[in-house]
Amino acid sequence: MISLKNISIEEKLFVLLFSRTITGYQISELTGISEGIISELRSGKRKIDNLRLKSARNLEDCYDELEQKGQINYNRDFKKAKQHFDKLKGD
Repeated sequence: MISLKNISIEEKLFVLLFSRTITGYQISELTGISEGIISELRSGKRKIDNLRLKSARNLEDCYDELEQKGQINYNRDFKKAKQHFDKLKGD
């Protein structure tokens, strides 16, 4: 089992955005990032690598808060995230 401290920001954002465990609306409400941008990130129209540092940190804080509440879990949700991401890529 991976502990919260060993998960990189990239992994947290990947699971948060692609597991679809948390809605775009919820992420938007917690981060202040528009639902449109969340949707673009999830659809691949916008790259996670091109996020501003502040937005990436807001998403990481969102992940951490949801992890603390038990609403998202890396070990449980990574597989779902990978499946959604692979569908997006057409794999």
